[in-house]
Amino acid sequence: MSQPTLVLSIDIGGTRTKYGLVDLAGGLVKAAVVRPTVTSGLAPMIEAVHDTLDELCKRAQIPRSAVQAIGVGIPGFVDGDHVSLVWHSLSFLEGNHLRRSFEDRLGLPTRYDNDARLVALGEAHYGKHGRAGRLLSLTLGTGIGFGFVVDGQLQEKCSANHLAGHILIRPGARPCFCGLSGCLESLVCASTLVEGYTRLCQAHPEAECNFPLDAKGILAAAPAGSPMAQQAVQAWLADLCAGLSVYVNLYAPEVIVLGGGLSRGLTPFIDVIHQGIVTKPFDHYRVRVEISRLGERAGILGAASLCRDLIPD
Repeated sequence: MSQPTLVLSIDIGGTRTKYGLVDLAGGLVKAAVVRPTVTSGLAPMIEAVHDTLDELCKRAQIPRSAVQAIGVGIPGFVDGDHVSLVWHSLSFLEGNHLRRSFEDRLGLPTRYDNDARLVALGEAHYGKHGRAGRLLSLTLGTGIGFGFVVDGQLQEKCSANHLAGHILIRPGARPCFCGLSGCLESLVCASTLVEGYTRLCQAHPEAECNFPLDAKGILAAAPAGSPMAQQAVQAWLADLCAGLSVYVNLYAPEVIVLGGGLSRGLTPFIDVIHQGIVTKPFDHYRVRVEISRLGERAGILGAASLCRDLIPD
């Protein structure tokens, strides 16, 4: 039996960092842990990675020497070794020093890329979406993460379209930090769904409303029969479908994978979403919309996939 091809995979978020010990051969996460993101500097972050690698190896009962590479997802723009536009609290990652710093301390070849792009890569390799040559993923939560993969490969060496969640949907509808008003991210983030539900409840005090409800709770309340939740979700889905229709025209994906914290709550609405995609870039075009089966593992598996070319067959 062949030996496992083990990679330490790291998905850095603004508040949480997910770590996984991944066998690339089958996409098996042999051990995983979530820790608060280290924001006190690069050296403390790398020490946290060092210690977490030891912990994961002990959990999986694997010698540290069996780990062959490190893959990292970063919430920002990545172009080769250059990192920029990350969370302010992670500004110490910016520049061209990250790979060298990791490799010098940890002694393992290291690859990294934009975190949302890696979600798409993980879905393409391990999400079991059939023969989908063109896969587009959206990570839905506090914002939107965008990724696009063709035949299992990222199409550009840099994450030039990492802000593709900010396509204009309803001009003037809602200001966004990106400089636009009415972009997709501003309209289908979790907080917008909560605000829409709250406004409806305030406008109809006679209606039965449950407070406090977060976005996941509103998505759950709508199919359960809450009229205010149903109206809020209907408006929210209309904006989501408008965005998906634009992506269909731009990228002609064969499958769109919806992931992130809000995705599980969208299962009852999958037919509505299919019907809401109104564009068709060519005759006989078909697109499937699926809810991620990988969940939070998608980013971990995508980061690991970066290291495929570093590990001999």
